[in-house]
Amino acid sequence: MSEFYILNHYPFDISQVPTGWATASVRELCGEPQPGFACGVHNRIGQGVVHLRPMNIDTLGRISLGDVKYVAGDELLRVQHGDVLFNNTNSPAWVGKTAPIIRPSNWAFSNHMTRLRPANGVDSRFLAAQLQFLQDMGYFRHLCVNHVNQASIGGDVIGDAVPVLVAPEHEQSRIADRLDELFTDLSAGVAALERVKKKLKRYRSAVLHAAVTGRLTAGWRKTHAPPAEPADKLLARILIDRRKQWEQRTLAKYAKEKRTPPKNWQARYVEPAPPKTGDLPKLLHGWCWSSVSQLSSKVADGVHKKPNYVPTGVPFVTVRNLTAGPGISFGRLNYITREDHYQFILRADPERGDVLVSKDGTLGVIRLIDVDTVFSIFVSVALGSV
Repeated sequence: MSEFYILNHYPFDISQVPTGWATASVRELCGEPQPGFACGVHNRIGQGVVHLRPMNIDTLGRISLGDVKYVAGDELLRVQHGDVLFNNTNSPAWVGKTAPIIRPSNWAFSNHMTRLRPANGVDSRFLAAQLQFLQDMGYFRHLCVNHVNQASIGGDVIGDAVPVLVAPEHEQSRIADRLDELFTDLSAGVAALERVKKKLKRYRSAVLHAAVTGRLTAGWRKTHAPPAEPADKLLARILIDRRKQWEQRTLAKYAKEKRTPPKNWQARYVEPAPPKTGDLPKLLHGWCWSSVSQLSSKVADGVHKKPNYVPTGVPFVTVRNLTAGPGISFGRLNYITREDHYQFILRADPERGDVLVSKDGTLGVIRLIDVDTVFSIFVSVALGSV
């Protein structure tokens, strides 16, 4: 076993390799790791040769030419069929993305990439799959040198510190062929799921449209009497209750501050503006238009001052927590102190039953708060309390 191997966080027990297998360093299998070159003069119109960059290796360990830049020059380093390309500089989570080079067409590679050229008897697909697995498992994060906005791994670390399992030559090929088959099936399945997702999105939009226009309940209306309270009467009752809630909150604030309400304090209430209905379509009998403010006891956006983040504390929700999935994601969070949270909730105090709407970045993402988690929201998120 090499004294240079870094085995902390390594996902294999290299003392228990299968019979007939061995362990080697990347340098032993590929010789000297070859970094690419930096080039500030790129073009996207096809002049020169393809210049592979970190985004040209996808998260599954495949070359992706969806976003390609070209550079000019005959002296540029190239990759050839059977090489392996390793992403040496990226954000820490993505350092180590690795792809085999299969039948390239005059490709060069940037200084954020390292070319590995396996010796005879080493299947590049087998080697690339193993390095990509190490990346998936987070092993390379612990080998990185961290910079301001990114991290990197040097050629000596790649060459000498990373142990690689070596199978007999024919077994490598069988494993690589089987992986190709499985990943092809997986890609086909993912593509099918994407098509289904698009159809479901269209179907969901159609159902929502039918719901909010009344077509979804057309059959129900035929068998039931008209509602005893049409929507305009309901809205009038909501507006009365809205004002009562405002008065209760205002009196509670004066009481907390041990102050006497001023004369005519009720006149400070601002009646919510109704929508302009001139260009809106005619509604069903018994329905009416309203504004969001009329149906909400409070409409506010989050805090306008970006807080100081702390390692633990109160979750601080931004747009990315609304766009990460179907609900509010608490997977990738920043945190603020309870003192800051107390100041922020004076503006917007999210609670169960409220509705959040993104108003920057990805616009119009709507999420219902259906958890009791205490959190604060940033200015990019608007809150409506029903």
